[in-house]
Amino acid sequence: GERDARDAAELALGEALEGPTPFSGLVVTDPQAAAVAAASTAGLSSHLARDLSSAAAPLVRSIAGRLVASTPVRDAAGAPLGTLHGVFATEAFAAHLDAARMPEDAQLYLVDGNGQVLATSAPPEATRFDVFPAELLQRSARDGVFEFRTPQNRRGIGAFGRLPFADWGVVVAQPLEAAFAPVFSVVTRVFVIDLAIILVFSFLA
Repeated sequence: GERDARDAAELALGEALEGPTPFSGLVVTDPQAAAVAAASTAGLSSHLARDLSSAAAPLVRSIAGRLVASTPVRDAAGAPLGTLHGVFATEAFAAHLDAARMPEDAQLYLVDGNGQVLATSAPPEATRFDVFPAELLQRSARDGVFEFRTPQNRRGIGAFGRLPFADWGVVVAQPLEAAFAPVFSVVTRVFVIDLAIILVFSFLA
């Protein structure tokens, strides 16, 4: 019956999450965007499930503060059956950000459209920024470095590059007192941001 089909689908989704995967959740919606099966390793918010919509073609977007990849599901004749949504585990981006920087370099931060940090290359014991001001996010990497003050009154210097999907971006930043070290050159900062964006794309692929 319908319930058996749903249980089988959720079992298959759960098994898919047990192997190596960048996703923390998988959701299947019908053509009307109603969820018909879901599985998660960390729980899915009701806001996210409510805001899912059908996809006519593969796309990546920000939904309820999470990065979601969606692809249409079709039958053998090409008729739409629904959409498969993969919710990325944002903490998994940390390793990819760390791979984009040299050991002595400034830290990289994946941020949402409000400047809230979603993932960072900074280790737990390091001094971190939790949020970046709108003034920094209004600039591009090629505008060069920018001195900023966070809402928590922390001063730093950094540069921002927007990802070409959703409203997320990558910030490279360090506290102002350390910002004038020779490694913090404009050319290096732009290169690091571009490399980080490439790595984020490789993670999504």
